[in-house]
Amino acid sequence: MWIWEPYIPAQGLTVLEGPWSVGKTWVALAMAARVSMERSVLLLTDKADWGCIVRPRLDAMAANVKNIWGVDISPGEPIAWPRLGALIREKQAGIVIVDTVELFAKTLATRAALERMGELAAECDTAFLAVTALPRKTGPAQSILSLRCDGERRVMTHRRSSMGPTGPAQAFNIADGGRMEWAV
Repeated sequence: MWIWEPYIPAQGLTVLEGPWSVGKTWVALAMAARVSMERSVLLLTDKADWGCIVRPRLDAMAANVKNIWGVDISPGEPIAWPRLGALIREKQAGIVIVDTVELFAKTLATRAALERMGELAAECDTAFLAVTALPRKTGPAQSILSLRCDGERRVMTHRRSSMGPTGPAQAFNIADGGRMEWAV
């Protein structure tokens, strides 16, 4: 089963990596918008970003924001793994998006945080999409997506998949009005 075949398995960890400002949050929010049409989404991010970045982008993507639950991972806001697992089960989350792993992990090693995300994905029958700016810090991910800029467009390549063949590269642009448009 898939959130987005063959890129994001429905029960497992996907890492979305790339340098700062390449569009990782755009892709993550596009997945949130897609999943929100049918299931709940947990979005772990800095609450300071919610009003000025997250909500306007979700609105531009026509997300069902009633199905998207923001979880604050601002500096100084610890997230307990048991609490997160309980929240996933309570909301019956189809996907948990962590933007960014570095902010979420705080004092934990990034690899340890990714390993625990993978375990929770299996335990809670959900997908995790972990956003990181640190290349190659992917740990136990079933799928790895890498973003890069190619002029005005951004390109997502499917670097690794333990679920089957990798998918073709996908390109997108950030359009006027705060919209993300996948290239055809």
